[in-house]
Amino acid sequence: MVPQLDTSYYFSQIVWLVICLTILMLFFKKVFLPKIQSTIAKRDKNIFEMKKNIKDLSKKYDGLVEELRILNENRILETKKIIHDTQNKCDQVLNEQIQQLQNDSANTIKKIRSDAENVLQNLDKETDAQIEKIAQQLFDKLFANLGNGQ
Repeated sequence: MVPQLDTSYYFSQIVWLVICLTILMLFFKKVFLPKIQSTIAKRDKNIFEMKKNIKDLSKKYDGLVEELRILNENRILETKKIIHDTQNKCDQVLNEQIQQLQNDSANTIKKIRSDAENVLQNLDKETDAQIEKIAQQLFDKLFANLGNGQ
């Protein structure tokens, strides 16, 4: 007969099976399960902290995004103000230069007119003097010819 099928050994094998399983079960319960439970607790605590950190970081991110949006709007407004002020200053300088050029051109025109009038007056005087001189020469030649021809 095969020893595995001998019923006289069944009771002892069952007892040893129960003893071994009990020892194994107690060993798992006292050694492995606490380690597994502490690992799971640490993991849950880490997950909770990470979720909390994610929420905090998300709030900070949203705050930073809003702050960047406000800063961007302020910089756009400042840039528009600078551009507007620069345009006004350029317009003012340009208008001043145009006014100065108009004044300078008006003064130059007045001076040119004055110089032209002086030249014309001098020309009239010189022309009158030249005409008188030519008339005197003609008169002298005419009378000289009349005096010689008599």
